[in-house]
Amino acid sequence: MTIKHPIDWKKEWSPIEDATYLNFAAHAAIPRVALDAVQASLTAKMRPHIVDDHSFFSVARSVRQTLATLIGASPDDIALTTGAGADDRLRAEVDCR
Repeated sequence: MTIKHPIDWKKEWSPIEDATYLNFAAHAAIPRVALDAVQASLTAKMRPHIVDDHSFFSVARSVRQTLATLIGASPDDIALTTGAGADDRLRAEVDCR
């Protein structure tokens, strides 16, 4: 049996001591784990020529697998795009075939 220790959520966020913060989802304080991920991404983007193929493609592969499992599809059926415009163009190309 694994005993999980409770998370001290205050330590997971940068302190906000001079305000009462009511999150309305448009602006939110960023959790430390997300800030660490953003900083790692920015560091990698400063030297993109040294990122190996495995590191570059592994995140997309993992996201496609997770989404496929969630909806009962194959990862090959999942397309990750940059936004709705790219999705519309891709769908138009597939429809034309």
